Amino acid sequence: MAGTAVTTVPPTPIEGVESDTLPRDLAVGGGVLLVLVIAFFFAKGAYANMLVGKRVAPSSANAAGWWLFVLLTSLATGGVLAIIDQARFLTPIYIASFLGVALLALILMLVTGRR
Repeated sequence: MAGTAVTTVPPTPIEGVESDTLPRDLAVGGGVLLVLVIAFFFAKGAYANMLVGKRVAPSSANAAGWWLFVLLTSLATGGVLAIIDQARFLTPIYIASFLGVALLALILMLVTGRR
């Protein structure tokens, strides 16, 4: 029919029903996470070299670099999982776990980077 517009309404999520995560979503999320982990590994080395340049002992600088790696990886993992399946991974138990690990890594990074 000429002159009529058809509108579609996106489906709304049903309360209490978990969404189904497609394998394609998991593969894309895993690929993104792998690229981020590789970038974080190079950032770890750069951070450790910067601390050595500021006269921090190399062993302490290396430990602080690894804590930076753990911090960034935990935040990235939480973010990627939250994007992949919001219904499952945006619950307080997952958020608290990833943020707890990130906070602990941040504290240890700062403490070991000062020695």
